[in-house]
Amino acid sequence: MPDEALREFVASRVLSLPLSAPGPGLWTPDGVLQLSGPDGRLIIVEVVDQVSRPLVQDKWRQVRAYAEPRGAIPVLMVPRLTPAIRELADADGINWVDYSGNAHIEAAPVFIHVEGRTGGMAEPRPSVNPFSGRSLNLVRVLLDDPGRPWQQKQLVARSRLSQPRASKVLGALEERALVERDQENRYRVRDADGLLDAWAAAYDYRRNEIVPVHVSGDGMELARAIADRFEAADIIHWFTGLPAAWAYERFARFRLVSVYVSHDPVIVRDQLELREAERGANVHLIAARDQRYEIGHRVVDGLRCVHPTQVYVDLLGLPERAAEAADELRRHVFTDFANER
Repeated sequence: MPDEALREFVASRVLSLPLSAPGPGLWTPDGVLQLSGPDGRLIIVEVVDQVSRPLVQDKWRQVRAYAEPRGAIPVLMVPRLTPAIRELADADGINWVDYSGNAHIEAAPVFIHVEGRTGGMAEPRPSVNPFSGRSLNLVRVLLDDPGRPWQQKQLVARSRLSQPRASKVLGALEERALVERDQENRYRVRDADGLLDAWAAAYDYRRNEIVPVHVSGDGMELARAIADRFEAADIIHWFTGLPAAWAYERFARFRLVSVYVSHDPVIVRDQLELREAERGANVHLIAARDQRYEIGHRVVDGLRCVHPTQVYVDLLGLPERAAEAADELRRHVFTDFANER
């Protein structure tokens, strides 16, 4: 397929050609593209507006079941291809095109591969972002016990969201196929890994309100010294990042200590007479604000640590060996920690 045709396809999102009318209630694709040349095969296209692994898997099953009996090529169109979705696409042989014009379509003798393009259309946003502001507290509740069926009033009580906001958050998660409801109207996480991936894709550690300081010491000795000072000053806190990864997994020595504080971090800095340091900082004091880091927190190796899923998403934005620590923690986040219950 010529590159020009691919660009035209992406620019218009879907080029539709007439198909025979479906029967009542039958699924139909979002559009069809016909290849030029002697082959002239049809490409059956299904658009996935929200990137999540369960939704991508569902849409792929649908478009493939529709295309294959017709001798056509099934293709998913996604706003962007996250690392988790790329891994899924490679493993399951999913043909895809993204909004920037990147693509991988393989159906002999057709082979199309384009990569490296940026600046495509923005991903459509749900009515409420479940991974921002106080809404994230409901996600924390769900990931703390992903196998449990929840009544909405239970989620409201534990997340401390209003009932209308909780309804919107749950609706947005259902739209992404990350949460499902059973016949008794209880909510359950459909794919915990997919939910964590979606949170990680939307999250950036650097957006936190961080006050960097320098304190004499290193590694766990420094973390414990900081914890002792917080306890003495009645400052509620939760460690994350590398010290939490060490507490949970004994992974790698580290220099940077990241800790959420319930007080204003500037006030904490001044109260404890800590020296602010943009360069050479070895402690990040992070404002908790309206985030409920006590949800699923644990005291591990003498440290109050946020839930392992929060540690994971924070590690993805930290230096040193944080990426390796994230990979190690991720392998156990829904196994070892779930078995503690």
